[in-house]
Amino acid sequence: MVRWFGYKLHLVVDAKHELPVAYTVTKGSRSDVKEGHVLLDEMEKRHPEMLKKAEVLTADRGYDDSKLLSRCWDEYGIKPVIDTRRLWKDGEQTRLLPGHTNVVYDEGGAVYCYCPETGARQQMSNGGFEKDRGTLKKVCPAKAYGITCQGREQCPVAGGGAGAARSGPADLHADCPGELQMGEGIPVQDGGGEGEQSLGRLVWV
Repeated sequence: MVRWFGYKLHLVVDAKHELPVAYTVTKGSRSDVKEGHVLLDEMEKRHPEMLKKAEVLTADRGYDDSKLLSRCWDEYGIKPVIDTRRLWKDGEQTRLLPGHTNVVYDEGGAVYCYCPETGARQQMSNGGFEKDRGTLKKVCPAKAYGITCQGREQCPVAGGGAGAARSGPADLHADCPGELQMGEGIPVQDGGGEGEQSLGRLVWV
């Protein structure tokens, strides 16, 4: 019988100055997500000023976790830029958005609408970030880009159809004609307070 063992280095680096600011060494089987929280705790104790100044955190998909992402944004105002883990079944490309008949989303978070007349698919446009509600807006592509859509008058998205219940990260809300809002998720907006000197990016490796 052959047994393999090893160790893993979890490292946080200041990307601007290319210097390590926190690290742990664990068994090779240790979860990146669990150690990610440990690294944040360590930085909170030893380098709280860095967490206040940091704007962006980049990491590989091993750190993709809703609690970790929410903690970065909600507690520190740091925008996490982390690729999503592939959890869908092979061959599953899109899923129907709950509460909508012609809106789908893919595993990467892109949102698409289908023309009810021709069946043509278009990616919905980003309509900005609503800070008070913590939501990303998705706008009808015909409205955003001025493209021709034969089914626009029948489309519940372009016409402001009823929104879905706010029950999960993929839910969207229609508050006005041609606009949807993402119910939950990590806002795509720079953190950091006004007048603070930017530390740059933090990178987890």
